[in-house]
Amino acid sequence: MDKRTIVFRFLIFAVLIFGYVSSQSMARNRKNKINNVDKFGLSIFPKVLNADSVEIFTLLEIPFYSVQFIKKNKTFMASYNLSVSLQDDSGKEVGHMIWADSIIVNSYKETRSILKNRKYYYKFNIEKRKYKIVAELLDNDTRKRGNRQFRFDYSNLKKKPNILEPYFLFGKRKDWDFGKENIPSYGTRVKEINDSLGICISGFVKKGKYDILVEINYQNKESIVDTISNISDKEFFEKIILFDSNRFNLVNNKVRIKLVQGKRTKSKELVLSVYKPGVSQFVYDIDLGIRQMRYLLKGDKRKLFKGKNKSEKEELFYQFWKSKDPTPNTEENELMEEYFSRVAYSNENFNSWGQGWETDMGMIYILFGRPDEVQRSNPTSSSQTTYQVWTYYNLNKQFVFKDLNGFGDYRLDSPFMGSNF
Repeated sequence: MDKRTIVFRFLIFAVLIFGYVSSQSMARNRKNKINNVDKFGLSIFPKVLNADSVEIFTLLEIPFYSVQFIKKNKTFMASYNLSVSLQDDSGKEVGHMIWADSIIVNSYKETRSILKNRKYYYKFNIEKRKYKIVAELLDNDTRKRGNRQFRFDYSNLKKKPNILEPYFLFGKRKDWDFGKENIPSYGTRVKEINDSLGICISGFVKKGKYDILVEINYQNKESIVDTISNISDKEFFEKIILFDSNRFNLVNNKVRIKLVQGKRTKSKELVLSVYKPGVSQFVYDIDLGIRQMRYLLKGDKRKLFKGKNKSEKEELFYQFWKSKDPTPNTEENELMEEYFSRVAYSNENFNSWGQGWETDMGMIYILFGRPDEVQRSNPTSSSQTTYQVWTYYNLNKQFVFKDLNGFGDYRLDSPFMGSNF
């Protein structure tokens, strides 16, 4: 076999391998892409029933933006089916529930809301074993299906002391009878807190004395540790500890709970996110929000946030946007809302090598908004490179993006420096 034949065969082999790897990567990208219908919420809230079993309160939340709305006369309607099932370690179903429902709203803006949602709940009683909860949302208009799963292993709860996941209740609660007016929360996003809220704590202990230590915003120097001492005549406990709402004064409030008995300590952490007037509904984490402002923060403004604690960062964040509020006498900061809504849109539509807001397309969309015109090219026999050209007529700007590897990772054809946001 001559040298040219060997080289030729090697090139054919390399092309086949590259084609296979490319197809596999593209398949993984398609598989991993998250549709809105996948973004419904699934949370479980456990409490001890007795020394051998646990009750699982299962909460499903359907954000309005996760389902497709159809305009009907002057209203918008979405229709869907929702199911939840409990499976044991062998995959056998041991319980399930099904709902068929619809949502009707009066404006298009409500259909895109990330704060408004419809809630559903169901209870399962389980033993101290491994389980999986499977939830499915079917959008009746698009016929798309969203799936969420939650695995948990309670077989290790046989050791004492041990604590289940704690969670919040809002208002004064005297029992565990959860219902429509008494729904727990892990604090994903809370729009309003009344005078007090409760933290629900449940677990297993030996008979005798045990302590519960609660520390709110423990990263701050001024944080206080609350110690609750108890004596139990049973091998389990359940507590709702009430706190003044002014203890939770940050957008993201971190809480650490420790269960101490003898020389053994078990701890859990949870976060309460609070919506504040003047802060965008799209901002859930101030640290992340500050990072997402990198297209605005230049030089000295970026350095202002370095070395600051949580409270100081939140205050600087709030003051930065307050100085740019076009309507300072209203609760909403329209400029801030627009900026972070563009960040959210970028995360949904421009995912490739990283989060959408970090990509070149995300950067341009955040700075300049939706383009007036988008032109797309298709691969040809001579070139597999695809292009997108975004044109902003009013701004007299045009941006060319190239997908060099065929994986949907569009990069700017020429570097862009600075912003005119």
